[in-house]
Amino acid sequence: MLKKSIFTIVLIGLFAVSAIAAGPPKDVKLASKALANVVDNGWTILEFSAQPPGLYYLEMTDLTGASIGCWGAKADKYPDGSAYQDGEALSGDFKMQYTPKGGAPVDLINIPGQGAIGDDWFPFGLQEAKLSIGQTFIAPAEFVSAGFSTPTWNTANSGCTLTLYAPASSSSVTDNGKITSTWGKLKTE
Repeated sequence: MLKKSIFTIVLIGLFAVSAIAAGPPKDVKLASKALANVVDNGWTILEFSAQPPGLYYLEMTDLTGASIGCWGAKADKYPDGSAYQDGEALSGDFKMQYTPKGGAPVDLINIPGQGAIGDDWFPFGLQEAKLSIGQTFIAPAEFVSAGFSTPTWNTANSGCTLTLYAPASSSSVTDNGKITSTWGKLKTE
């Protein structure tokens, strides 16, 4: 079952209109960095200037070396976001942490490691994707870094580019001069 990410909510009087993204919200590129010689099963972290709470997308691209990926689960472990491979939503999620401004790193999507690979502990490889793997998430507080738990399959020369994106900050809505009194006529797709 594919999840959809609600990325914009605009309040108009008493009515709420939402837009549903078919892919990850990559409207605004906030930060990006190429990383080399990533430590196997460590945290691959992207640091940036403080960002406000809200919806974001962290993406891994540009494989260098042998292999790199994200630890995660094939099952939906995080209802507030979706994992993506090449822009298509997956049914699972990736293990993530973020650092609130002035604080220490904390698990944002906590997927406990297990001794055996299975549906609840699985390595998603960038080498298996054609372009990218990534995760949408909601930052509950102002934050200064985000990252993935990254397997490199026992290599020491693997790398990637991590990029943080946000949805467009606003949407324009034009009124048609009419007010509807029937909620059933309001539809969102």
